[in-house]
Amino acid sequence: MSSLDELFAPEGALARAMPGYRRRSEQVEMAKAIAQAIETTGVLTMHGTSKSVTFTLTGQRTGVGIQVTGQIPITFADWNIPNPSFGPVTTQDHGVLEFLLVFKRA
Repeated sequence: MSSLDELFAPEGALARAMPGYRRRSEQVEMAKAIAQAIETTGVLTMHGTSKSVTFTLTGQRTGVGIQVTGQIPITFADWNIPNPSFGPVTTQDHGVLEFLLVFKRA
């Protein structure tokens, strides 16, 4: 059973939180569709440099709110960031900016 199926189950988190809740298959299908990936564009500023970036967001409803995740590949030189190194350890010239946003009802 997926986390969405558990959320919308007759005895799931929604039923416990909302008196009179009843499961409707249309709600489950809509929630599954929303959990799909969405491509978006925005402006990312790092190290004093701003650039337009396009990346994929993936959202999913959880028992406590909504989680949105994404990642943006970066090349350090494009952002005026020196290649990280620590003594004898060197790194490649690129990395991935990963993020997780958790939205909860206040």
